Amino acid sequence: MNRLLSRQAWTRPTLPCATGHSAWRPVRPLRAALCALAVVAWLGTLGAGGANANANVQSAGNPSTPVAPSAGATQRPNLVLLLADDWGFSDVGAFGSEIQTPHLDSLARQGVRFSNFHVSASCSPTRAMLLTGVDNHLNGVGNMRESIPQAHLGQPGYQSVLNDQVVTVATLLRDGGYRTYVAGKWHVGHEPRNLPPARGFDRSIVQADSGSDNWETAKRYLDLSDKVHWYEDGEVANMPAEFYSSAYFVDRMIGYIDADAPAAPPGEPAARAPFLAFVSLQA
Repeated sequence: MNRLLSRQAWTRPTLPCATGHSAWRPVRPLRAALCALAVVAWLGTLGAGGANANANVQSAGNPSTPVAPSAGATQRPNLVLLLADDWGFSDVGAFGSEIQTPHLDSLARQGVRFSNFHVSASCSPTRAMLLTGVDNHLNGVGNMRESIPQAHLGQPGYQSVLNDQVVTVATLLRDGGYRTYVAGKWHVGHEPRNLPPARGFDRSIVQADSGSDNWETAKRYLDLSDKVHWYEDGEVANMPAEFYSSAYFVDRMIGYIDADAPAAPPGEPAARAPFLAFVSLQA
């Protein structure tokens, strides 16, 4: 995990939105929304040739120290995005927690830690900003569907699902040659135009609601929907009766990545497309 985010690829947030939150403004066509993440890790250099991923890369331990270019400088990094609900800023050791989180701390040291990132007060607006890179009122998710006042629902910016005026980072990366995967909580709409395949993801297993039980797949955690809505690659998913959600999502993501790994002659590296892996935990 030795690739870090190029400082040239981003500027600081521009004008804050109406709720006091802001999203990153991209200055390159390959824009990504990173306004509410737990950890971003850039894993290896297994990708196909592309723009120099080493240019102006900074060290997480010392932001003034550039990472030395490697022999694979023309290869694009794999991107792994981990998102978790209901964390405080300092709930992770890398950000000062008294709780020991060594594995997350390791990802933070070797990946990207943001000094200026913002979230919404609820989960689906945060996810909408993360996926699209624009303020949640511009992408249609001004508030989460389960708690939005009925007088607001359907008003401009308050459709409570992604509107048709935005694209996601997954769409842009897929158009740029990446393989794209998501496993976990989705919560930005479960009409066909808003399920992961229509929003840029090649493979997906998602729980589309605000949450569900972490052990029984059909069990709601709150009385906010008629049932738990699970989808795999845009179709109703056939889920096991029991699981542990975090382990299941990670295992499915590993399966997607492994399934796309090409065969290679003995002793030679496998050439594969770079990937985006979005693991959206609900526990």
